[in-house]
Amino acid sequence: MGDLDLPTSGLVARIDVTHREIGHHAGIPLLVGSYGKVSNLPEPEDGVFYIVSAAVRTALPERKDLASPARLVRDEEGRIIGCLAFEINA
Repeated sequence: MGDLDLPTSGLVARIDVTHREIGHHAGIPLLVGSYGKVSNLPEPEDGVFYIVSAAVRTALPERKDLASPARLVRDEEGRIIGCLAFEINA
């Protein structure tokens, strides 16, 4: 496999998250997240996939043009340096 550089849109899609505390474990708060509106996501365009976080992609299951990194590649220190596949909404 070779390297592939993909153009960016210049936007970073985000999803609003609201947390509700439901308890503690060993003094650490336990939270439940509620996911809301997605912002900064371009409208669908024929033949274009938008690479977004898995949270954004799964919040919009009707969007078949969204892809999130899968089969992550990590360096010797465990940092993500690439991916071998993209996960999409089927």
